[in-house]
Amino acid sequence: LQLYKWLQLGIAAHGTFTKVKGSVRSFAIMPAVSLQYSKGQTLGGIFIQYRNGPALLKTQPYWMAGAGIGRDWSGQLYTDFIIYYSYHNGFNNMVSVQYRVLQAWFIVFRVQTHPFRYSFETGYQKNRFSIRVCTDWHPQLGFSPGILLNYQAKSSNN
Repeated sequence: LQLYKWLQLGIAAHGTFTKVKGSVRSFAIMPAVSLQYSKGQTLGGIFIQYRNGPALLKTQPYWMAGAGIGRDWSGQLYTDFIIYYSYHNGFNNMVSVQYRVLQAWFIVFRVQTHPFRYSFETGYQKNRFSIRVCTDWHPQLGFSPGILLNYQAKSSNN
């Protein structure tokens, strides 16, 4: 939501199903809110996310809050740095580099510090449709692949 020319408000809700072998399936909703400031090619923002519901059957609350800064260097190269605190893991840092190889094709590499993880993403965009393929490496879980098919609806600003 555009509040001013340079200030945006974001609201999201992420739902996740979890099933642990020998246990019941659980569902969690993770609402989030963010405030982003943009000036030229530089972006900065703050965010907070909370989980309700018994995901992984944990009864403790789960929340995270953080801030980040990013910069679009050329229209092809974007970098960002995020620092956040989560209830279970303490402080964490994340760095990402995004490179647009062609107008419709991009690659992304991310690294996070606590626990040490890295991920890779690539995607192709044509008009309002895009497909993204990603993988994330976790020290205990190994590689987790993912695929996203996306359609961007036409907004009143377009």
